[in-house]
Amino acid sequence: MILVINTGSSSIKMALLEKSSMSLMAEGLTQRLGEVSAELSFTIAGHTTQDSLPKATHESAIAAML
Repeated sequence: MILVINTGSSSIKMALLEKSSMSLMAEGLTQRLGEVSAELSFTIAGHTTQDSLPKATHESAIAAML
């Protein structure tokens, strides 16, 4: 498996790829980090889950994603 992480000033994007075929296994996004309205969204096998992460930091958002 290959884990790709892209961090910005207020968001984190991630993707989990199957190594041999490079097919997407899961993807996630945290947005508005540091704000009360921060949220986490994950898609695994076509099923999307969303959750709030009020005032999340980059560190706590990555911990929630993993």
